[in-house]
Amino acid sequence: VFALVGALGTATHSKAYTAAALGKKNVPDLFINTGFSGFTNKTKYPTTFMVLPTYAMEAKVMAKVIKDNFPGQATFMIAQDDEFGSDGVAGFTTAGHKFTASPTLYPQGSMTAARAEGALTTLGAVPGKPVLVLFGTTDVTATILKAAEKLELTKKFTFLAGSVGADANTLLALGVKPTTIDGVISASFMPDAKDLTDPYVKQFIDINTKYNKGITFDNYVLAGMNSAMLTVQALRAAGKNLTRAGLISAIEAKGS
Repeated sequence: VFALVGALGTATHSKAYTAAALGKKNVPDLFINTGFSGFTNKTKYPTTFMVLPTYAMEAKVMAKVIKDNFPGQATFMIAQDDEFGSDGVAGFTTAGHKFTASPTLYPQGSMTAARAEGALTTLGAVPGKPVLVLFGTTDVTATILKAAEKLELTKKFTFLAGSVGADANTLLALGVKPTTIDGVISASFMPDAKDLTDPYVKQFIDINTKYNKGITFDNYVLAGMNSAMLTVQALRAAGKNLTRAGLISAIEAKGS
């Protein structure tokens, strides 16, 4: 294996990196699809290169959105209880944002419809229109939003979802109503795949139309093309006589 590109997931990839001894073998680990800030630790992950902003950075941006747009409103957070969620909690803390109550943390895979309905019922008793931050995977976001629909609480909250759990296509596929999704404010690490005024998006749409016959252009295609473009640029920067060390050096020297 010369290099890995676009590995997915915090828990999965951190274990895979160690198990395969990628650092010891000097295998380039390029443009991973996770924003866990731990991957910036070059002592632990010397050959890893991130492409997404960290979840902590994302949380700081979300904290500013709350401060600028929802001053004085009660704020709550429901987050995954692992490296992903803790990164988000840490980002809000660093930004100086204090939630009305301590974040509700849940183990991955444990968010049931009943649990979501119970949480929303409790928070729904709070006066006003609280801001509810959802910092989990898309299946959990869908579970919580569908619980809000069932309880007729979709207008009670301002939902603010992190990028990992806010993909509209997936939420629709999981049964969330379009009108509910339209009311969610979400973070994103890329421009909207439907924004034809963005030259970056327009270029990738043109490429998709020319080469990917029958493939609908959406956020997934945009993310895949972005990783591919970065990888090609890195290979070009490394030159014709490719080595693992040379590729890593080229990214470190020319990546900025």
